[in-house]
Amino acid sequence: IEHCRIIDNHASNAGNPLGGAVVGNGSNAVLRDCQILANAIDTSLDGYGAVFFWEGAPTITRCTIAGNVTHATNIAYAGGLYLYNTTAEVSACRILANTSNGWSYSQGAGLSLSGATTPRIRSCVISGNVATTQSSFGAGIRCVSGTTAEILHCTLAHNFGHYGSE
Repeated sequence: IEHCRIIDNHASNAGNPLGGAVVGNGSNAVLRDCQILANAIDTSLDGYGAVFFWEGAPTITRCTIAGNVTHATNIAYAGGLYLYNTTAEVSACRILANTSNGWSYSQGAGLSLSGATTPRIRSCVISGNVATTQSSFGAGIRCVSGTTAEILHCTLAHNFGHYGSE
């Protein structure tokens, strides 16, 4: 997927919507030079971010993932990008002003990593992301559950969460 604008999409249901804009399962997808903006998830259970990849080896290059919102009655796992059990390559991306709003708790408003995820994240700007609830973790980046991330030459700034703003 190259040079695309994925804007103002909405995932909503009583279950667990996966990705308000892009979802990949076992995918080696390439997202290059895309804008993924103002997408939303509203769910009565858990929400998983505007862009969600589980398993596989996606490549995300020079993309802007901004202004996306996840509202979940239970847990909001990410507002922008959520990677689970992947070997993703994320480079030269801008992950900006995403919101993770879960009633139980919120995590990784910008970028959330979990499972056996081993991503390489290089030369990215992760800024202005907000995890809104009192029990919020890692507003910029949240790494959990055996994640081994390589984060190089990135800027993390002005993210807000109650525990671990960056």
